[in-house]
Amino acid sequence: MLSNPVARESRKLLSYDMQVQILPSALAFYISRILLLLMYSYLEKIQDKPIIVEGKKDKIALENLGCSNVIMLNGNRAGLFRIAEKLPENCKEAVILTDLDKKGKQLYHRIKKILTRNKIKVDDRFRIYLFKETKIRQIEGLKIYMKEII
Repeated sequence: MLSNPVARESRKLLSYDMQVQILPSALAFYISRILLLLMYSYLEKIQDKPIIVEGKKDKIALENLGCSNVIMLNGNRAGLFRIAEKLPENCKEAVILTDLDKKGKQLYHRIKKILTRNKIKVDDRFRIYLFKETKIRQIEGLKIYMKEII
């Protein structure tokens, strides 16, 4: 039985179109899994270090993700200058996870300056990752973001 060459070619094109449609969704799925793994990897690295956050919701979000040593700022200027006192004794390294908006960035730089004066190194790898690789701008939305990419 002879097959129609046009039908054969159209079947090839149809299957190619189907592959092209499937590819982006599969690619998006794998990319989201990689982002999730990276996020958990960063969280695992910082979970035992002191983590400085702005507010109560930020603290709760990080504690829900397994971070145990979360330190909340009081929200006033005096609390900012006493941040080094809130850290555990002989602390050598801390993480600052203020929000990634304009106010949070200013706060981050002020806290970093205070900590470096007290010879405390700031681990900002997770913060840089969040800023560059995600659309998260509020730390309190971290858990929701992670649920969305699952």
